[in-house]
Amino acid sequence: MKKTIIAVLMLLLVISGCAFARPTLSVKLNGVTAIPGDSLSATPRIEIIATTTTGPVRATLEVGSALTNLTFVQSGNNYYATAEITTALADGIFALTIEAADATTAEAVYELTPLYVRTAGDPAAIGAPLCYPNPFDPGNAATPTAKIGYTLTRSANVTLSIHDLAGTLLVKQSYAAGVNGGSAGYNAVTWDGRSAGGNVAGNGIYVYLLIADGKLVGKGKVTVLKR
Repeated sequence: MKKTIIAVLMLLLVISGCAFARPTLSVKLNGVTAIPGDSLSATPRIEIIATTTTGPVRATLEVGSALTNLTFVQSGNNYYATAEITTALADGIFALTIEAADATTAEAVYELTPLYVRTAGDPAAIGAPLCYPNPFDPGNAATPTAKIGYTLTRSANVTLSIHDLAGTLLVKQSYAAGVNGGSAGYNAVTWDGRSAGGNVAGNGIYVYLLIADGKLVGKGKVTVLKR
């Protein structure tokens, strides 16, 4: 009898746990996972993944005063939705809030704040751009490229130029405003260790410069070390 009662209690606990399990939410802004304090483009693309075993999922997205009902596409236990803010946000500080619920009405809330929208004034980089791996080996299949990451205060046309220590230009790469490389917020671009002519750079230290809308916003050094 005791075993039966214990089994029933355990079953009720499992059912209760399932009933109150909340969907888990993950969000990307323009393809990048954002953190509080990031810059946000005036017309961001927002990607949401809700994970639950008790779908379907319904959710609303709020950015500033704009409220949007999200439509999800299911793949297994994951539910995907995308929202694009087409009416440009004014310069200022914003919060992004998502409220979601599944078939059991268990609710989850995701909030990201502050996010800064800045479209006026000169673009700038927040902090120093970082390069990884550094040093790197262009001939090594495990590390064929170096990734250079940086955060922009607003969207801008960006040029990444790489020079040797004598100042000679090896290669120049350009990125349009609003896409990876030129978006407000975090960007990550790569260098394959080659010059514009396709030659692999020799061992040594190289300087990279970030130019946004004609203004130098960041610089750093990357070391090529072929093994």
